[in-house]
Amino acid sequence: VVNFTLRKCDGKPLPKNMTFIPNPQKGIIIKNVQRSFKGCYQCLAKHNGVEKISENIFLNVRPVHKALPVITLSKSYELLKEGEEFEVTCIITDVDSSVQASWISYKSGIVTSKSRNLGDYGYERKLTLSIRSVGVNDSGEFTCQAENPFGKTNATVTLKALAKGFVRLFATMNTTIDINAGQNGNLTVEYEAYPKPKEEVWMYMNETLQNSSDHYVKFKAVGNNSYTSE
Repeated sequence: VVNFTLRKCDGKPLPKNMTFIPNPQKGIIIKNVQRSFKGCYQCLAKHNGVEKISENIFLNVRPVHKALPVITLSKSYELLKEGEEFEVTCIITDVDSSVQASWISYKSGIVTSKSRNLGDYGYERKLTLSIRSVGVNDSGEFTCQAENPFGKTNATVTLKALAKGFVRLFATMNTTIDINAGQNGNLTVEYEAYPKPKEEVWMYMNETLQNSSDHYVKFKAVGNNSYTSE
């Protein structure tokens, strides 16, 4: 046997950085396999002057896990009223589809899964946990866990389900203010509410104040379920 070598099934050149050792007894030994080597190959050799070609050989290359899978949550906290829908997505990225992932420690709900490859060296899986109508008993922590040969990764979202909505007012200044005639005054109130109030007004002597040259009313969201009014 002479001229024992390797070629691609489609006749294209071998990868530039491919190094192999032909051995008529052991076959072809490819050194330092790379993801770019993935594909279809054939072995060639001449025996008694006649060229022999092997059947197609398909080479699949799996990446090596060098780190923990990465988890990203669509939210880390949610406040809902009883009967509202809760949905959170856990996005897991790793080098290939062998990563194991699941929502753990949840009492109810439906989990749906979608996945896709991210080029030659990446993989993404999305696990969406949905509770169509939350109850107070659904309050708590929901944990998404992913595992590969390197280890486990966890990420947690907290759900707080309320039996009914609420509004809590906080005065940020003295409730009694002395102002000289003609001076400008600023009154500010902070409050927490869920759901967001449908209407926010200032009242004076049982009458609703409207914006005018004498006074200006504004409302602003300052955080999750937190607002200011002045």
